[in-house]
Amino acid sequence: MSRAVLVIICDFLLISLLSLARFDDLPPAETPAPQTDGGVDQRTVQDMVDVMKQALEQERANRDQLQQALEQAKLSLAEREKLLAQRAGEITKFEENLQNATATAQQLAEERARLQKTQEQTLNQLAALREAQARAEESARKLQTELAQSATEASISEAKAAALQSELTARRDEARQMQDQISSLQRISLEAEQEKGRLATQLTAVQTTATIVREQLQETRVQVESLTQEKAQIQQHATVLARGMDDIAKSSTELTTEIRENRPLAPNTIYTQYLTNRVTARLSARRSGVLGFDVSRERESHTVLFQDGAQIYALFHVEDTPMPVWNQAYDWEQFTGALSEGRRQLAVKEIALVTLDPRVLVAPIDSSGVARLGVTPYPLAREPGKYQQAVLVGAKEGYYGEAEFKLSAQHPNYVRMERRAFRRLFGKFSPSRGDLVFALTGELLGIMANNEFCVVLSGIKPTQTLKLGDDLGIQKTSRLSVEMANRLQILPFEMR
Repeated sequence: MSRAVLVIICDFLLISLLSLARFDDLPPAETPAPQTDGGVDQRTVQDMVDVMKQALEQERANRDQLQQALEQAKLSLAEREKLLAQRAGEITKFEENLQNATATAQQLAEERARLQKTQEQTLNQLAALREAQARAEESARKLQTELAQSATEASISEAKAAALQSELTARRDEARQMQDQISSLQRISLEAEQEKGRLATQLTAVQTTATIVREQLQETRVQVESLTQEKAQIQQHATVLARGMDDIAKSSTELTTEIRENRPLAPNTIYTQYLTNRVTARLSARRSGVLGFDVSRERESHTVLFQDGAQIYALFHVEDTPMPVWNQAYDWEQFTGALSEGRRQLAVKEIALVTLDPRVLVAPIDSSGVARLGVTPYPLAREPGKYQQAVLVGAKEGYYGEAEFKLSAQHPNYVRMERRAFRRLFGKFSPSRGDLVFALTGELLGIMANNEFCVVLSGIKPTQTLKLGDDLGIQKTSRLSVEMANRLQILPFEMR
């Protein structure tokens, strides 16, 4: 409690004692009362004690009222703006009262000096609180600088972000507490001035009313401007700090994604992803044979979709198609294909050879077809040699396992699988052509061209394209077979 409030309370007690003591109404004593050592009547002392008790009880009541008013002031912070609007109307009324009290304002010089001293003490406390709030804002700016620096500390960004968030919350709480203290002190100052005015109304009611009106008018204007500026500054600092927290959260998410992409996956996980994303491919061909009989051939296998750049393809080995690989091949009159996943089905419109290997075929798929199948295309391995192991999945018999491979300097488009180094094998395992090979990152590495070499998929460039349908027209499927056979003969014997 400040010194000014104590002085006011002491004045109130003295005035109450003088106003409540009625010495002239004491009944005459019939017998002389015993005297105390100091020569004072015992009954008079008792009356004074009673008067003081009544004054103390009244002071307790007043102090309880002040305490209740203080608690109500704390609870009314949320309605600050509404009270400020109401205060504007009161200011108008106070100005009218101030005009009426101007005539008697000359007699209040001495009282105004005492109140000015009390006001200076209150303003000093307000200045100290504002300095503390300025230090809190400076700490908030330092926190903003730390938030900007913490973006480079990716390894501890999440823990530091949590600590900074806690510190930011603490600083915001301190700012709110300081603002509450400022409002409380201002309220106490106003209540003290009003109490002083009520004590002095017995002598100079008009003078006290004028002083209170003038003080309330000035302080209310200062409060409105100060609270508006402080509110805008706090909102601005909160916005800047929230942006810093968003940047840290974004950096943390990117770091988590990068760690997840570079972490090797278990073979079980890769095989589970394959089961989720694989599709069933059915390719059928028909032609007229000798003696008028139709010759047909149909192939069914499991395959996946992969993405190379902006284009998505379905992957095939030539052994999984009706296309024969020899120089004297025949022409199919009808060639159709379809991809299915459960009850969802998509027609294959064309199939093409690629420059990587004559045994690898692809079928372009647009984005709407991928959405219809409901599967996720595999990305191609960006760093095929990052890990020495790969996961090989049998497209036909359902086996899978982890195997080592070696890069080939003479044949950069192939890797050689170490057949004797298979480990962690699951189910029947006999690697063969057409098996899919996945990197430990979950990306598609390639497809087995034969029982030993894997074609690394990278930079798909279709050479010849065959439009599929019920009537191939002038298209010659034998040309594709002849080209595949000629290119296959150029390869080394071990890679055929």
